[in-house]
Amino acid sequence: MDLKPDLVLKYGANGGRYLARWNLKHKVKLLLGLPSTSYHTSCSMLLHHIEGNDPDSALHNHPWPAVAVILWGGYYQRVACKEEGQWVFRQEKVSWFNVLRVNEYHRIVWVRSNTWTITFTGKLLSRGWGFLNYLGQHVDHKDYLHTKEDDQ
Repeated sequence: MDLKPDLVLKYGANGGRYLARWNLKHKVKLLLGLPSTSYHTSCSMLLHHIEGNDPDSALHNHPWPAVAVILWGGYYQRVACKEEGQWVFRQEKVSWFNVLRVNEYHRIVWVRSNTWTITFTGKLLSRGWGFLNYLGQHVDHKDYLHTKEDDQ
């Protein structure tokens, strides 16, 4: 079985790694010779090695509900959610677990060295992941990241 991460996120094209992800449900199914569905459409179990804060200043969402359990380390995040039609921002210390809601946006702003989490995701519920722009509007990740690349 291949133990390399399923996803590696880096700071820019030549930057260092800030997150590595292993889809544990997928790897176990492969080990057992069972068919595996994409973790984008079904419940999943993800192991993350978080090595740095999110590189962009914009907050992002996730298209599925999830609970991340901190195995080692911890982090601080900035969170935005709508309350009575207004965006409310808060800073949170995450040292045991983090509940990720589909209608909230967040950004990891500080990470303790060598942080590991296991994240249990629910079924895909929303239009997809994206970023919260300065007008408080959701921008699809493909459009947002394309725009950011054009600005450079």
